[in-house]
Amino acid sequence: MEHVINGFKNAFNFTDRLSRKGYWYFVLATVGLQTIFYILSIVCTAMEMSGVAVIALALYLITAIISAIPSISAAARRLHDINKSGWTMLIGIVPIIGPLYLLYLVCLAGDKGDNRFGSPKN
Repeated sequence: MEHVINGFKNAFNFTDRLSRKGYWYFVLATVGLQTIFYILSIVCTAMEMSGVAVIALALYLITAIISAIPSISAAARRLHDINKSGWTMLIGIVPIIGPLYLLYLVCLAGDKGDNRFGSPKN
């Protein structure tokens, strides 16, 4: 829970570093919550419970919007942990190869010591 709270506290921090563990806990929490709301909306639609489906879909959209900037910030800080610029995220616009390369990068272990983006963080 600490990593998720720190992810939102550092929503506009694009300069520090973020550990692999911290990044994946944040991603797991935000994407997991969005997935739950989305599946709930699909199930409620199939069961013809349109009121609940609309609420679930609205919650999905709200969580997606609220977590957009913190997710970009977390990805930038994660890239800083492996001594890459946050702008490296733009490689993700290249179809198929770009997102796969970004996935590879965020899975790499961070630099052990200091790098040009500062000291390692938890």
